[in-house]
Amino acid sequence: MVDRLPMVLLAIMGGLLVFYGVKKIVDARATASWPTAMGTVLAAEVSKAPGVGATYYWVADLVFRYTVGTATYTSSRYW
Repeated sequence: MVDRLPMVLLAIMGGLLVFYGVKKIVDARATASWPTAMGTVLAAEVSKAPGVGATYYWVADLVFRYTVGTATYTSSRYW
């Protein structure tokens, strides 16, 4: 039984990774049925953020406004 433990753990980890991947695909496909809305970018800024070691990566900060039905929303969350 002890000699099979690595295989059992590998199978469990593989199953969890497959489950996570399938969940991401299902969530992504659900967005296709979301309604679209026109929006206006109110502010946009690009800056550098520290990465690993001496590297960095670019970060976009946005503020936008959009209307759905009769409600108007302002947000900076776009992910």
